[in-house]
Amino acid sequence: MKKTISILTVCAMVFMTMIYGCKKDTTSNAPVTTIKYCDTAHCGATATCDSATRSCKCDAGYEGAGCMTVTVSKYYGTWIENGTATNVPVTNVTATVSANTASALNMNVSFTFNGVSYTYVRVLASTGTNFTIPALLQSDGATLSGSGAYNTPTTVIEALTLAYPANGSSAAFTVTVVLTGVKQ
Repeated sequence: MKKTISILTVCAMVFMTMIYGCKKDTTSNAPVTTIKYCDTAHCGATATCDSATRSCKCDAGYEGAGCMTVTVSKYYGTWIENGTATNVPVTNVTATVSANTASALNMNVSFTFNGVSYTYVRVLASTGTNFTIPALLQSDGATLSGSGAYNTPTTVIEALTLAYPANGSSAAFTVTVVLTGVKQ
């Protein structure tokens, strides 16, 4: 009988602790509150705690343990790209992909083609593989825009449009560039 009472007492104490939790303020008459998972979870500044799943949900642009890895960082580095520019072969274009501080979903890209340097931003979609290239005026007067996708963290395909305005005696024209690349 004593064992039964002791077991019931222990069970009651465990139950009461689960229901009432710990006091947040033991120096006043503050109400007793329950500590929830998200009160003690450390998801960091790049995640939101989800108490239903008892896990951290990474913000857009972050992944990995603790949501501390910038998703686009796996694409940083030097790429060799080949393809066509309005049906003319383009070979061995070296593109550099680097960090962009405006957003965790953005990355800077720069390359030189036919003696002209081009720079633009790839904006990664929530899929983590597709990206858009917002229109950006280039040093040669063209407006560069486009889209693409990373097939893997080491292969990319992108379609760029270079729209040149009318200039004196020449009419406006567009160059379509389709490139596939491999990370070095």
